[in-house]
This record gives sequence, structure tokens and C-alpha cells, in this order.
Amino acid sequence: MSRIASEQLIRIRSADREAGYTENDFVIKTRRLIGTHIVEQALIPNTAYHIKTGLNDTFQLDVGGTTETIAIPPGFYTSTTLVTNLTTALNAPAAFSGLTASFDQVSGKLSFTHGSLALSVVGTAPMLGWSSATATPATTITADDVLVLVTVNTYQIHIDGAEGQVRNGTGIIRDPTFIVEVGSENAQEFIHFKQSEDLRQLVYFPVEQSELRIYLKDEMGRAVDLNGSDWAFILRKVHDGPPTAK
Repeated sequence: MSRIASEQLIRIRSADREAGYTENDFVIKTRRLIGTHIVEQALIPNTAYHIKTGLNDTFQLDVGGTTETIAIPPGFYTSTTLVTNLTTALNAPAAFSGLTASFDQVSGKLSFTHGSLALSVVGTAPMLGWSSATATPATTITADDVLVLVTVNTYQIHIDGAEGQVRNGTGIIRDPTFIVEVGSENAQEFIHFKQSEDLRQLVYFPVEQSELRIYLKDEMGRAVDLNGSDWAFILRKVHDGPPTAK
């Protein structure tokens, strides 16, 4: 059951979910949820993988006229561990050998090198900084963009069956989704979000709720896999009426 810290604050924890659900899609028993609330805080562990199976774990590389698919093991990376695993992945296809990956600490970009054969990224590999195909094959090719090891750019907390409204906005949002922007804190163990008056998102429960269905998604609306870690957020009650009531 959700934890009630006071009459006004209600903490929703994925760890308290009903059996049979996951940390990114769950039902939780609650009480005293009626009227208008604010999503006051969110605490989300930074445990989603940078490289995810079926999403951004493969790209195509041409070496001397031979093209192969490079598969990167899914996982949580630093620039150092990514270079190590990339070098292994680059040489995994039977037709490839002698390839190395490197990371420039000054430019923040990845490079691939072969001693004699020209290389080119076929298509794109945005997770590694290649936003376009290689225009001119060369024995060393460097990514277009800086390597950004961010697991999720924006977390979305979705609450089924409620009504929402962004303060100073217009209209009512059914099944509101609350945005948790990821900033420099992403390098830390947890993503910590605290509501501000400038970005106040409201949720309205017109009738008393006994349970909630909660989803945690990324900026593309995909379920966020926290790899078994739990997370929490706090609702603070504003008043008993709808968002327009003062």
C-alpha cells in the first residue's frame, strides 16, 4: 500500500505494488486520493541500460568493402568500458580483424581504426555519435557527435484513470503523464526531481480512488526497464476540488 506521510503527502512506491506487476507497469493500493494533487517529487534509480537489446545495440560497419552487423552487449557503460566492449564487438564477425575503438577525452567523440582498410559506418549509429553515414571511408573514422551516455532523456510518470492539467495551461488531460527531465544529476545514482512553481503539473481524482495503475516510460513512450530496481514519487494534495478551484 502507498505510504501516507501526512494528510497532504502520499508516497507511491513501486516496491509496494500488487503481485504480478513490474516496476514500470504496476497497480498499487491506495486511499484518501480525491481532489487535486501535485506530483511533488520523484526518485528514480539510474539503472536503465545505455545499450538496450533490440533498440540501439546494433549498427552496420563496412571494412574494405565488406559490410557486417556489429552487436554491442546490452549494459550500463562508461566511455572506458564502452571502448573495451566495442573493440571486441568490432572484431567479432569472422570477416573482421585488426579493428580498434577509441575515445577522445577532449573532443568527447568515438573513433574506429584499421591498420590498412578503409572503414565506413553504413546508415547511422546515433547511440555512438554517428548521426549520418560515413561520407568518405578512411582507415580512421570519427563520430559526428559527442558521445552522450544518457540512459533516458525524459522520464514520464503516467497515471491511469485520473484527470490532469498543467498550471496556466488550457483544457483537461485525461490519464495525465508527468514529465521528469534528466539533467546533470544523471551521472549520480538516482534521478531526483523536485516540483517547481514554474512547472506545476496537477492531477485530479474526481472520486475517491482505492488503487492506481502507474506506468514509467521514456521520452518515446516506451516502458523503462530499471533492471529490477524500484522507484517512488510523492503526491501532495492541493485541495478537494478540481484544478480550476482555488
